[in-house]
Amino acid sequence: MTPRRILITAFLAIASRPAFAHGEASRGDNGGVIGDLGDRHIEVLARDGEIRIWLLDAQNKAVPAIGASGSLIVLAQGQQRTIRLEAGDAGAYLVGHGDFRAAPGMRVVVSLTLPGQSPRQARFTPAD
Repeated sequence: MTPRRILITAFLAIASRPAFAHGEASRGDNGGVIGDLGDRHIEVLARDGEIRIWLLDAQNKAVPAIGASGSLIVLAQGQQRTIRLEAGDAGAYLVGHGDFRAAPGMRVVVSLTLPGQSPRQARFTPAD
């Protein structure tokens, strides 16, 4: 088995356990999936070629993402891509662009660093 196949297989095994708030998928105000990121929540919305991430407060309302940074590992259509997140629309959310199609079975690992905090990771299946 090639190193790439080993990495993809390991990624699928880990990513098959979605990290959802309250034990099951819930939808946010922007239509994305809400999930846990450490002691915080985020909303992840995948479209073809774009993933947006909103930081959420205790009531799951979006808060500014100013100063946050991160990256995504996207597994879609049997290919793995690493995508850097950038500030979107006046810092309201983070956005990553890449060559992928949002479809059932898509897996995303989000790595975020919030201002003054250590990096955190979460796994999502945003297109299911």
